[in-house]
Amino acid sequence: MPPPGPEPVPQVPPLIRDLGWAFARTRVFQTAIQLGLFARLAAGPRTPAALADEAGWSRRGTRMLLEALAALGLLERRDRRFALTADARRFLVPDSPNYLGHAFEDDRRWRAWSELPECVRGGRPTARGGAERDPGAFFAPLVRSLHVTHAAAAAAAARVLTAGRRPGARILDLACGSGVWGIALARADPAARVTAQDFASVLELTRGFVAEAGLTDRFSWLPGDLDQFDPGEASFDLVLLGHIVHSLGARRFRALLPRLHRALVPGGRLAIADMVPDDDRTGPPFPLLFALNMLVHTEEGDVFSRAEYAEMLAEAGFGPPAAHDLGSHSPLLVAERG
Repeated sequence: MPPPGPEPVPQVPPLIRDLGWAFARTRVFQTAIQLGLFARLAAGPRTPAALADEAGWSRRGTRMLLEALAALGLLERRDRRFALTADARRFLVPDSPNYLGHAFEDDRRWRAWSELPECVRGGRPTARGGAERDPGAFFAPLVRSLHVTHAAAAAAAARVLTAGRRPGARILDLACGSGVWGIALARADPAARVTAQDFASVLELTRGFVAEAGLTDRFSWLPGDLDQFDPGEASFDLVLLGHIVHSLGARRFRALLPRLHRALVPGGRLAIADMVPDDDRTGPPFPLLFALNMLVHTEEGDVFSRAEYAEMLAEAGFGPPAAHDLGSHSPLLVAERG
């Protein structure tokens, strides 16, 4: 009997190979924003040499960066020149109303995630990281990019929340950020009144977005800490929590819910837009990756499955949440006050 042949050489699975280099895509993208490359190409296509000489960059590095961005689908190559794609022009040029680059103009997120091993060991942000040391200062630079990110989902949520309802809802938009969720509802319900709550430093930015939307006379302002404010009793028909529960964690969310239950009229609704993993917490990837973002930035933040939301809401007297697809990575959960 002939001796067995050599073991076949194992092929590295594409998943493992690609994960090992996933960081490079993000770093190329962020570097282009930090260098102002998209802003420079907004004036027209450039050759690598022309762009390098204009910006004072090396020709070698400029060529490599342009080629990588073209390979990633953010630039188009036209003969020897590189030009913006339509998406890059819409979302990555600073003077565009849809600019998303604010969140990538510094390295805070990159530095925080570099501390992930230490955060996993300790279960909390490191002394160097964390969004909760000065949350107003942390979130203020992110407000505009988050406004663009959530605008389409907020419009979809407004359609869900106003369908079949009488106009004139009294709405509380908690930790409102740019006001994107409340603005969408005020547009969908021309008689609605919105109370926007957030840190005073953030509300200064919110006022600007509300003014741009021409809705200032429909908004009132409630500055303060989400953990301490008093929303009153039977004051609202609808309370919005747009992408904030993940920052709170289970303990703080549970502590908040009785106040929100008290603030709603009988039959009033609590609407939550957030990342929601499957009940067995094995997917989809984005909410579970975002949970780690909460680990590196917050003491207690996390994401919750629909079953976990149902349990916490029931404890506070809410009915089971209905889920609505908003066409984004986050569904809308709507629960009625019992």
